Amino acid sequence: MPVHKHIDSCSVHCSIGTIYVEFEKKYGRGCDLVIIDKNKKIICLIEAKRGNITVSDVNDARDQLNYAEQQLQDRYVGYRFIKIFLHCRRGRFDSRAVAKLSKDGIIKVYSGEDIAKEIL
Repeated sequence: MPVHKHIDSCSVHCSIGTIYVEFEKKYGRGCDLVIIDKNKKIICLIEAKRGNITVSDVNDARDQLNYAEQQLQDRYVGYRFIKIFLHCRRGRFDSRAVAKLSKDGIIKVYSGEDIAKEIL
C-alpha cells in the first residue's frame, strides 16, 4: 500500500512501504518520517526541509537521519537503511550542500516525487 503524507510542507509519496512512523514526533528527536517495507526489507529514513538549503542544513539532516538509524538497527537486523533528504521545492540548494548530500550517502528527492523510483 503506497504511503502519502505531508511533512513540513512537503508531500511525501512512496509506492513501496507497509508501515510509516512519524519518528521525531514519537521519539522526540531524529528524522521526520520512517517508511518500512517488510517485503523488500527496506527502511527509508526521511528528513524534510523547505527553504534555502545550506551545508549546515545538510549536516543537521545527516545527524537526525543517523540518530534514527541507530535507534532502529537492532530491531530491524538485515534491513537496508536508505537516507532521504526531501526538499519542498521552495528555496534553492547551495551547490556545496548538494555535494555534501552525495558525500554523506543521502539521496535528494523533491516533494511529490515517488521515493521508490529514486531508491530501487
